[in-house]
Amino acid sequence: MSNNNNGIEGVIPAGGSVITPGDNYDPNAVENNTNTPGIVFLWVTFGILVLFAGAFFISAIRSRTEKIRKFSVINVVICSVAATAYMSMAFQQGFVRKENGRQFYYARYVDWAITTPLLLYEISSLAGVGNTLTFLIVLLDIIMVVTGLFGGLSVRRGPTWIWFGMGCLAFLPIAYLLLVHYRKFLNEHTRRPYTFQSIWLLVLWLIYPICWGLTDGGYIISVDYEHLWFAILDVLAKCFFGAFTVFLFRSALPYSEGYIADTVPDAPNHPEIFHNDREIAAIALPANAYSSKKKTTAAPQKQSAKPTTV
Repeated sequence: MSNNNNGIEGVIPAGGSVITPGDNYDPNAVENNTNTPGIVFLWVTFGILVLFAGAFFISAIRSRTEKIRKFSVINVVICSVAATAYMSMAFQQGFVRKENGRQFYYARYVDWAITTPLLLYEISSLAGVGNTLTFLIVLLDIIMVVTGLFGGLSVRRGPTWIWFGMGCLAFLPIAYLLLVHYRKFLNEHTRRPYTFQSIWLLVLWLIYPICWGLTDGGYIISVDYEHLWFAILDVLAKCFFGAFTVFLFRSALPYSEGYIADTVPDAPNHPEIFHNDREIAAIALPANAYSSKKKTTAAPQKQSAKPTTV
């Protein structure tokens, strides 16, 4: 059974309530045209994400050390989840219509609620900060995503921008942790990769709220440009961020999660428990464990003045 409301068919479920748009709905509005360039942007982004997921998968199965494999797998998951969200949006799913008829794509927030914590887990692992700080920064990130979702779903302008402000407040300690506190845990192998990656991520995450304010918050730009803007940001923040970590800074990954590189089984791996480089070098895997040549049986190194280099 159906009911006509403002030029659109409303569906009446078994319970009897009518699903219809609000009084301001305009069926001829540009945002209600699904045959737009925005759909092309979504499909292209889906293809890019799938290609990068495949590259990270190949890296995972070819990795010589567990740490490199770990970072590769994290990025497989990030790109795969994002690709799923983009495919749903390209199929014109994963959205609801707001009171004015504009499409609100909650699929983005499902994507961000999974992938952004993984991005922070990845960079936290690179810094070697431990589980407690990783949990803190991930929790703050989830709050930031959820407040954005509530703000985007709000019909009244007041709650919309209050939720937006709450999300910005949650972002501030994230920025502090990444820019200041996490740097205390770095070593000579991870300092340069971490500095580049943390700045890259924070700059992109500063652009996201601007885009949100022009789209879900203020309705200033069209849904097509919303797709384009978020697609560019997602590719840079997921695909390129992961590629930099796994491929550009690959040699530093064995020294992540603490000061030392991959170690012999059951060896501790955090800098605070060591007193000097000799203690670290005594349990680190040999240099040939990180090379592309055939991996040999791992054995503890002789004590030396400095840790094994990659």
